[in-house]
Amino acid sequence: MADYASVPQNDNDEVGHTYDRPQRGAFLRKKSTLLLATAAIALLTTTAYFIGASNELSPKKVHFEDVNISGRHFAQGLAKCRAIKRENKHVYPAAESRTKNSRFVNGTVPTLFKNGYIFDGEREPFKGDVLIDQGLIIEIGHGLKALEGAKVVDLKGHIITPGIVDMHSHFGVDSLPALDATSIRSIDGLNPSDPAREWILSGGVTTSLVLPGSGNVMGGEAYTVKMRKVDTLSTEDMLVQAGEDE
Repeated sequence: MADYASVPQNDNDEVGHTYDRPQRGAFLRKKSTLLLATAAIALLTTTAYFIGASNELSPKKVHFEDVNISGRHFAQGLAKCRAIKRENKHVYPAAESRTKNSRFVNGTVPTLFKNGYIFDGEREPFKGDVLIDQGLIIEIGHGLKALEGAKVVDLKGHIITPGIVDMHSHFGVDSLPALDATSIRSIDGLNPSDPAREWILSGGVTTSLVLPGSGNVMGGEAYTVKMRKVDTLSTEDMLVQAGEDE
């Protein structure tokens, strides 16, 4: 530790030797720096102590590990952990009241997709089977039995997902030849024979919101259609709600 007693009190004092003014100024600066550093460490130590004490005494504990995580999100994380550990991870609600899809095409046989890697949009992916009949998903699980006359498709580990919904499409209205009339209502200008339908469907898109235009705020009236081919050339038969009034 420095011997401060040996420091001369003025330029004329001597303790073994003479200090000139620059040497004395440098020494005092070092001394001031040391004192400031010591004070800063003491302040930080005291602050940390009182923060810890307040955490122990306060009825509402402060958990530093919870920074940027709300209580609601923390609870959701715990629920997710419990779901992962649950033996039966894929529990679905009771089947809906419908027994037939309003867009179902008569003559279509039931289909059983087996050994697929299923993304259901609700939980983590899993391997299993999907049974479809009357245009509805009847059952999802493991080792499902095919209905009589059903078509069985072995996916061999390939992915199966719900159909993709395209929320901004110009299918059918921007097909050639282009007409100004298609910029009023998409249902009036939609071409059911647009060859783009099969390309879109092959990419997994099963539903599209078709807009007649998007270059201005009032771009015309949009309609939602299904990409599955229908037996007619009626655009209304392609609508999502087709057949619901029957």
